[in-house]
Amino acid sequence: MNLPPAEPEIVSGAFGAGAADVYYAQIHIPELGATLSGQILGILLQAGGHPHFAIIGRDLLRRFRMVYDGPTGAVTLSV
Repeated sequence: MNLPPAEPEIVSGAFGAGAADVYYAQIHIPELGATLSGQILGILLQAGGHPHFAIIGRDLLRRFRMVYDGPTGAVTLSV
């Protein structure tokens, strides 16, 4: 993202705890008309072999209705 990091934060996951850089940023999702500002953890997912570019947390998801279609695996977010 080429942002200057703030203080690192200790985070934990499936492989234990470690430090992650914290960034202050604003993310806009035009399809949902959503703009979020605040702290974002900089975790190197793809560098660690993870297939995803980013993970959306509950702080974003709680603002929307999420529908999961089990047979197709499709997820739809709406306002």
